Amino acid sequence: MFSDYIKDRAKSVQVSKILIREERICDTDWLVIAAEVKEYRVSIFTSTFKSWMTCNCSAFYFGNLCPHIYAAIILKDELLNDRNQNHTTD
Repeated sequence: MFSDYIKDRAKSVQVSKILIREERICDTDWLVIAAEVKEYRVSIFTSTFKSWMTCNCSAFYFGNLCPHIYAAIILKDELLNDRNQNHTTD
């Protein structure tokens, strides 16, 4: 889905804020990610069956996936992995 070029560019992009939460919308469970990446806003909604993402940068506006979205996805994965590894059950 993301080219090697986008993945490489995302390494130099810093996510300044990120919000990750679960929501139920129209009887579907969604993982919602909202992030500020550089001066851009990224929104990602994922469910079992669908994904929807957007960024207000010019690359996305012209129909391309951008490094801002990929950077937000990488940070989300890192944070969720850390949360799962630190979660213990008695």
